[in-house]
Amino acid sequence: MSVILENYLECLDNIDCDVLLKLLLIESDCLSNLKVCDALKQAVKKDIDGNIYLDLPIYLRTRGLLATEELRIGGDANYSLFNEDGFLALYGDARVNHHIIISPADVKLPAANMPGETLEGVHATLDFDKTTEQSVYYTINIPHFWAVGTDVEVAICWLHDTNAANANIFVRWGIEYHAVSTGGVVAGATTTITQDSAGHNTDQGLLIHTMFTTKILGANLEDHIHRPLGIRIYRDVADDLNEDARLLLLHLEFLQDKLGEQL
Repeated sequence: MSVILENYLECLDNIDCDVLLKLLLIESDCLSNLKVCDALKQAVKKDIDGNIYLDLPIYLRTRGLLATEELRIGGDANYSLFNEDGFLALYGDARVNHHIIISPADVKLPAANMPGETLEGVHATLDFDKTTEQSVYYTINIPHFWAVGTDVEVAICWLHDTNAANANIFVRWGIEYHAVSTGGVVAGATTTITQDSAGHNTDQGLLIHTMFTTKILGANLEDHIHRPLGIRIYRDVADDLNEDARLLLLHLEFLQDKLGEQL
């Protein structure tokens, strides 16, 4: 951001901080802020035509750090906001993606009907059988920085060992989940989503990335911030790939709209 000062300043060595601050429409109670004055002096530049202008650092583009108030950076709808206590919140498109990666080493195996544990090169895999529905389990604490009400995207990375007979052969992955708050029923009603992955006649031994069309719904999570979200990962035996589907990881992606938990 640059502000042309035209003829207000004649010499770089004789800068009137009072003038600079007034030009920036900053309240008079900030005029004694020497740190701001020094920063403004350092921001004064001259272009090749001799015009004097201010090349302002981002922390001087809002009055937030020039007083004891909030600091807002961005536009009308998409911006970052530092509250008076320093807590950072993100609004509109300023939000960022956050990823949770669940690997074979992270999950809990049940006492029965669990997938086999093997290796593919240096990668650990969970090998889900075709004839028996096998499951693994994982629990996460729903984070404070999740953007409440937004959905969570789900993807599975996996492989298989032999080319299928034709491109119509598919694998059906399933995710069953349940969030619970203090005083809630831990073994309560769950929600299940599934996703078919087809075209496995030419991809033996290759990494397959299956993105779920249906997401984990934010509406099912919003009353359970900082409480457990239980997940069951399984392969639906109604699919028709006649060999193991070997899972490398489960990938959860969600929107983050704040930095940590506000005190």
